[in-house]
Amino acid sequence: MLSERIKRLSESEVRKMFQSARPGSANLSLGQPDWKPSAELVESAKQSLESASYAPSQGYLPLREKISQEYRFVKSAENVVVTCGSSAALSLSLLSLADVGQEVIIPDPYFISYKSLSMALGLNPVFADAYPAFELPVEKIRSAISEKTAVILLNSPNNPTGLVHEKEDIRAVCEIAEEKGITVISDEVYHGLAFEKKAYSPASDFSNVVTLNSFSKIAAIPGYRVGWASGPSEFIESMGAINTFFTAGAPLPFQIALSQASWDASGALGELREKRDLIWDELGARYDFNKPEGAFYAFLKSPSGSAASFVALLSTKGVIAAPGKGFSEKDSHFRISFAAPKPTLEQAIRGLKEAVRSVAR
Repeated sequence: MLSERIKRLSESEVRKMFQSARPGSANLSLGQPDWKPSAELVESAKQSLESASYAPSQGYLPLREKISQEYRFVKSAENVVVTCGSSAALSLSLLSLADVGQEVIIPDPYFISYKSLSMALGLNPVFADAYPAFELPVEKIRSAISEKTAVILLNSPNNPTGLVHEKEDIRAVCEIAEEKGITVISDEVYHGLAFEKKAYSPASDFSNVVTLNSFSKIAAIPGYRVGWASGPSEFIESMGAINTFFTAGAPLPFQIALSQASWDASGALGELREKRDLIWDELGARYDFNKPEGAFYAFLKSPSGSAASFVALLSTKGVIAAPGKGFSEKDSHFRISFAAPKPTLEQAIRGLKEAVRSVAR
């Protein structure tokens, strides 16, 4: 018999659309880099494959040391735990910070895993509506706090909106959380992929912050499954202990490779910006959406009511997008990823224009 909490979960809307794509479609549903990892990193991974043992529960020490050197807000290697991607880091963080029945405040829209993982762990997600501008809803977050609140989840640059939240707004949320004895989880997976505006890491100024990150996007290695979390050493030790039972750690060969090779994404940033500009220039006057400031997503408002219905229409035009109901409690928007080859984006733009014309007739 399935548990009641698992019965409440459903398959990822993004995966459903990605897997349903017909050959030849312009598939913009899945969020993964379209550029290759560096040759240095790939070669280092090949050379490390003979290291086939388990990794230490807190992660390979040279990699943790390198992370602490690359990110100023990380005090030392003892404040880092390496995980099987940032999803495992989020799961371990929630397990360490919240008890069954407690609440997690999540600005809406949100990354697709936040709601599902919270529910799977027996926690209650509480949503703070950020529509229509998608700025961090500071006062709504304050109003959502209750005696059961254990965690506030922030994500900047944001998936799915592509916005980089203002430093002042993030600081305001952290100050509120600090006053109430609540921990902030700051998901910074896209920090290396911000365009004109610098993304702020609240752990540089606040001690009640746990930071999540991953090499999947910045190093273009989502299949290597290496992420990490940083925070107070007591919390990180707890996560390391749980990590032993949860996944037994991220693959050691890839941890070794990352400790030896660069993971800088600056080479991809210029091309991503060009693709962002292409989407904005071609679709900005036809669809209602914010110009993305980071990551590689645009979150477009459906021009015909239900976004789920409009995404179905797009599929008939050869465009595969992710319906917004996977990222939100509303069904008004849909997400596209512009991390795709330029010909694919141009094909998608033609389909998106045709679709919006067809509903305007």
